[in-house]
Amino acid sequence: MSDKLTLGAKALLALENQDATLDAREQGAWMSENFLKEIQVTMDSGKKAIPGEDFFIVILQKNERVLHNVLRNYFMYRRTCPTPNYDQIVYRYDHKTDDLHLVWTLPAREVCLVMLENAAFLDPELYELLKYIQDFKEGELARLAFKLNKEEGLIQNLSLEIQ
Repeated sequence: MSDKLTLGAKALLALENQDATLDAREQGAWMSENFLKEIQVTMDSGKKAIPGEDFFIVILQKNERVLHNVLRNYFMYRRTCPTPNYDQIVYRYDHKTDDLHLVWTLPAREVCLVMLENAAFLDPELYELLKYIQDFKEGELARLAFKLNKEEGLIQNLSLEIQ
């Protein structure tokens, strides 16, 4: 039998030890390191699959249904810009410059609603995220996706409602 714990076992242990303190800096550094590695792996895969072309990297963030304290990021590449949605980060890879550019980042629906309702009280470090949320609400991100996909003529007065 392996000494490694399954994800389910780790999640149950975490739930049992909710009193245990976590060093947020250590956790953030670990998450950032893994996140950047996954972006690099996805970018390298996209370069091989779509050589000589720009493409998009999409990261979807999902909570596990059974293990509520487990959050997963799903990394994928695609030729077209996706439709904006909650729990989504989108990057555009420019093959000419070999650069990756953030297109948008959108948190969970509940976070978007709270940030919109409390926009006047947010810390300045959240203004960029708030701008993405406002652009999402006003349909600007959808228009940007259409433009990046060279589909501008397909839409007219687009507006979205956050429910």
